Amino acid sequence: MIGNVGGEASVLIVDDLPENIGVLRGMLAPEGYQLYAAMTGEHAIKIARQYSPDLILLDVSMPGMNGFETCYALRQDSATASIPVVFVTAHSATADVVAGFRAGAVDYIGKPLRREEVCARVRTHIQNSRLLKWQRSQTEEFRAIVNNMSEGLLMFTPEGVVRFVNPAALHLIGQVEEDVTGRSITNLLPPTFAQSLIRYMLDETAGSGEAQRAFFSQKEIEIRRPDGNIFPVDFSLSRIFLREPLFVGVMHDMSTHKASQDELRRMIRNDPLTGISNRRHLDDFVSQEWQRAQRSGKAIGLAMIDVDHFKQYNDELGHLAGDRCLQRIAVEIRKFARRSTDLAARYGGEEFAMVFAEFDTAHSFRVADSLRRAVSSLALPHPASPTSSVVTVSVGMATLVPSAQLSVHDLFAKADAALYEAKRSGRNKTIVVN
Repeated sequence: MIGNVGGEASVLIVDDLPENIGVLRGMLAPEGYQLYAAMTGEHAIKIARQYSPDLILLDVSMPGMNGFETCYALRQDSATASIPVVFVTAHSATADVVAGFRAGAVDYIGKPLRREEVCARVRTHIQNSRLLKWQRSQTEEFRAIVNNMSEGLLMFTPEGVVRFVNPAALHLIGQVEEDVTGRSITNLLPPTFAQSLIRYMLDETAGSGEAQRAFFSQKEIEIRRPDGNIFPVDFSLSRIFLREPLFVGVMHDMSTHKASQDELRRMIRNDPLTGISNRRHLDDFVSQEWQRAQRSGKAIGLAMIDVDHFKQYNDELGHLAGDRCLQRIAVEIRKFARRSTDLAARYGGEEFAMVFAEFDTAHSFRVADSLRRAVSSLALPHPASPTSSVVTVSVGMATLVPSAQLSVHDLFAKADAALYEAKRSGRNKTIVVN
């Protein structure tokens, strides 16, 4: 459609003499143009605003607003500034031609008019006009797409100087365009990553960066905003070929995805009733700590905790009260998991477990017994208990130093045996074995 100037193409003829308008109509009508006419500068501006023709043929000598003034007014109006103006006049002196170009015209056709020349010039300027319109339309569409992207987009030189940044990127990095454009990406991205990126881009531009292409094609990084907040983004890089080599970095905000992943992990790892770790996470955690203890040669402790006479508690007070009781006990047990190597978990039913890494037997006993006494101190009434008037727990504690002859199963077996002994010997007790 860019090269087809007939049919849809339109021309506005501006002249104060009807016969001059008629002459131009006679020359241009066979070309298939849609023709408009105006006899004053004011009327010409109104038509140009309303119909946005592809070209304006404008006379210089008109009463009131002359051609130069009309052309200048058209150029000052954003609605008509891009419409090319060609002066058609008998005033062909150098001063007149210069004045016309200064007013904003793109060409000058002198009278008397020759049809072939008029048609050729009109055709050329309409082609140029429509090409410019198409280019502006493409540019506006591209800018609209880029400005409304949810992903952040940065365009920069191989040296890392930012040439363009879209609104989403500005939102992600928490800065304004004036503080970003023209600055180095080392001020926006993690410095070490940005410097590596610049080295890669310079190598890539020189034709020697192929080896690291996969590394920089997509990478998860953390952006630090000026307010100190840090958030994860997925960063991908691509090269574009314009008048100069440029690179485009696209940033996708991963914070929501990360939050969803964290929530999913929490749901997978945590017991839905008590909020502490579940049996699956306990097994994974103990296995990891067992391997770590094998390397360090230090002991790992496991406490198995059973709520005394919990069936009678449920029978007497109901299952809702039983759930609340387990939740209160879980909160208390969690308080003893103070280190990254400690873990509180619900083992199943009314049983809980605690993992203590790098504790000797004596210290393990003190922690486990403190936990038992803390549960009693909650003073949760247990009217059906033959052991105590309040809810109590029995604790079996085992400590082992991992070796080739032992396994995680041995640790659980010893802790279970200690718990059985605590319950057999009267409950509300702590028994430790090693």
